[in-house]
Amino acid sequence: MEKKISLREAVTLYLLITVSPTIMASTNYAAQQANQAAWLTPLVAVLPGLFLVWVMNRLFQKYPSSSFDEMLYDICGVCVGKIILVLYGIWFLVLSAVYLRFYAERIQSSLLTETGIDVLLIVMFVLIWFSLRKGLKTVSGFADLTLPVILFLLAFLVVFALPKIRIKELYPVTYLDAVPVLKGGLAPVSVTGYLICLLFLGNKIKNKSQMKKQGTIGILLLAGISVLIIGISIGTCGVSVTKRSPIPFFLAVKQIQILGILERFEPILIGVWIISDFLLLFLFIYCFLDISKSVCNLQSSRILVLPLLLLLLPLTKIIASSRFELELFTKNVVGAVGMVFKYIIPAGVILLGKMRKKC
Repeated sequence: MEKKISLREAVTLYLLITVSPTIMASTNYAAQQANQAAWLTPLVAVLPGLFLVWVMNRLFQKYPSSSFDEMLYDICGVCVGKIILVLYGIWFLVLSAVYLRFYAERIQSSLLTETGIDVLLIVMFVLIWFSLRKGLKTVSGFADLTLPVILFLLAFLVVFALPKIRIKELYPVTYLDAVPVLKGGLAPVSVTGYLICLLFLGNKIKNKSQMKKQGTIGILLLAGISVLIIGISIGTCGVSVTKRSPIPFFLAVKQIQILGILERFEPILIGVWIISDFLLLFLFIYCFLDISKSVCNLQSSRILVLPLLLLLLPLTKIIASSRFELELFTKNVVGAVGMVFKYIIPAGVILLGKMRKKC
């Protein structure tokens, strides 16, 4: 039987998987919607995030030793529960393909320009395959050790980027920015919603009674990190550049200089988002395998690992023929559909559970 992880380790894993989407997607989208007030958009995600914490806390209280599939079977019935799980499985599969493609595109464009995308994908596949064999406990331990390092590195980049900030790019902010900020907040809300992944790890997490406290800390810490990343991107690069750039925080980091001598700190940022991408992909694929095990009534999901990785390779090419199409697909399809899986279905499950006096 696989060793359980602590709730703190689970929240740590959640925080690390959100770093890459925040750097990659939230900043650009928030700037397009809210202009100079974009740095306030992560605050919009706090309330939905706390709502999700409340939903998960209620489910964990009622089902302290169950996984999400067992909760669904009890609340919705086996048939409906399996349909919901199949939909979640498809969602995790598509998310894995999308983020695999983004990972390869970013590394190729920023670091290994002469390396083919297939090579970068295979490297990540090998890492994930090896990690799946080691198990969730090993990967969460790695995340637990990595979080302080990544927070220190992000703090380092933030501190030395501060002198480059032009305050006029962040102001003025008035009541007229309220609606644009709410619109721009959709991206941070989407990223915050990845907390739902922990629900699928329910039977593998210890001390879930602390979900309210640990989950709240995670949500607030993510909001703070996001405010800094978006604020520095806009303050350093300007609103117009931030809107057009796919990774504006990368441009902000490129401008960092220490004593006019030390520069080129981009490899630090690249290292941070590679770790975040790896953990994010591991967690998505782990959830997909766990769902497949439940739906197909398998004793173990290990036999699915290799076929899944072989399926993901062509799927990353099918979803989009170019980076532009990939960004469009993510914005118009993945983001909108994701809201259903991250917020609406869990809310519906808890509502149905209350009606049936299960929660």
